[in-house]
Amino acid sequence: MKATRLYDEGSLVHLSRPDADTLAEVGRLRIIAWEASGPRPKMAPKVGDAWIDSHDDHAHHWIVMEEGRIVAAARMCVHPVLSELPDYEDLVSFEDKFPLPVASMNRLVIHPECRRGGLPTLFDSARVSLAAKLGARSVVVCVHAEGRIRALGDSGFKVVGEAPERAVPQAPTIVFMKVLE
Repeated sequence: MKATRLYDEGSLVHLSRPDADTLAEVGRLRIIAWEASGPRPKMAPKVGDAWIDSHDDHAHHWIVMEEGRIVAAARMCVHPVLSELPDYEDLVSFEDKFPLPVASMNRLVIHPECRRGGLPTLFDSARVSLAAKLGARSVVVCVHAEGRIRALGDSGFKVVGEAPERAVPQAPTIVFMKVLE
């Protein structure tokens, strides 16, 4: 794999209906990326080498390929009610805060060898843009990493609050929202 480089919008590939092989590779990357940073989050499977869930079938996905392999991925799905979103248990206490329909940005993962290249900001921009085109009135994202917390704040997301349970033991899960015009 190449050394980390700076990426641009052309690095992202948008997939509205990824095939089973692509989803399997994304699922494996999710586990590799999380385990490189610490324990798997509470919503990930406890065993196995891939993390796929029911939202993967209808979500929009973005990937970055290098040397024929997926090295970064993110997804976004839009729902008319908050209770249909991935990881709803983190959002239940904030139900009245989000204008509907709402887009959920989640499952952002980057291979450890490809980090520090600006990909989270590119993924966020692409997902927010599509959410607006699809008619979402707000976007929600839950994070715990300090760098992501700063970056989301810098890009206009507002803190809604702390999720009732931590996704990972080492840090609280912070719920962010961006209202779309």
